[in-house]
Amino acid sequence: MENVEEIVKISELRLKEAKILFDNDCFDGSIYLAGYCVELLLKAKIAMLLNLDNLFVSVGKEKIKPFKIHKLTDLALYGGLHKQISEESNETFKEYWSLLYSQWSEDLRYSKCGSCTKARAKNILKAIEDPTNGIKKWIEEKLAV
Repeated sequence: MENVEEIVKISELRLKEAKILFDNDCFDGSIYLAGYCVELLLKAKIAMLLNLDNLFVSVGKEKIKPFKIHKLTDLALYGGLHKQISEESNETFKEYWSLLYSQWSEDLRYSKCGSCTKARAKNILKAIEDPTNGIKKWIEEKLAV
C-alpha cells in the first residue's frame, strides 16, 4: 500500500466485494469484508497522522507491522478519533458505530457457515455506507479524501 489514497481505494474495493457477496446471498463473507472497509479507513487515518506511506514499515531488515490489529475501537483510538466518536452529536452515526463495533471482528472468518442473516448483513452494510450518516462517510471526512 503506497499511500493513504491507495488504502482508501482498497477499502472501497472491500465494500464493493461485500455488496457483491450480499447480492449473492453470501452474508457471512459480506459482513466480514464490509468490516475490513472500515478497518482500512481507520488504518488510513493512522497512516495519515503518522505521515506513513506504507502500512508495513521496515526498520533495517525487519518488517514491522504496526497495523496488524483489527479491533475497530483500538484503531479509532490510535487514529485520534475515539474522543470525536464519543462526543459525536449525530445519534444515527453513533448507533451505526455501536452496531458495527459490537458485531464485527476479524474472528468472523471462523464463524460457522450461515451464522449471519440477511437482515444483519443489510444493517451492517447500511451502517457503513449510509450516504448521510454512515461510518465510511464520517471517517472519510476526517481523512479529507
